[in-house]
Amino acid sequence: MSYALGCLVIVAACVYYFYELFKLPKAVKLINNPAFWICSGLLFFYCCGFPLYGMFNFLSGISKLIIRNFYSIIVILNIFLYTLFTIAFLCRLKIRKYILSR
Repeated sequence: MSYALGCLVIVAACVYYFYELFKLPKAVKLINNPAFWICSGLLFFYCCGFPLYGMFNFLSGISKLIIRNFYSIIVILNIFLYTLFTIAFLCRLKIRKYILSR
């Protein structure tokens, strides 16, 4: 029950962030906005992962093949989430190009 409540709070916060982002009068460059990448990753992960975990908890006596497939889907969701986190942290880096004069 606490996982479901946590998922609901995270998804609600991400949806509220997108609502506020699209309400802004000025256009925002989303590629350089780390909060956009983090909220996108969290929203995708919890919207896709919550039904999977819920279904997994209600099924009993599942075959090992289904458990293996479930695990593979969760690993793919984790990879996607942490890839978006990495993009969020890297998009703020300023790369300076120096010209060496001899």
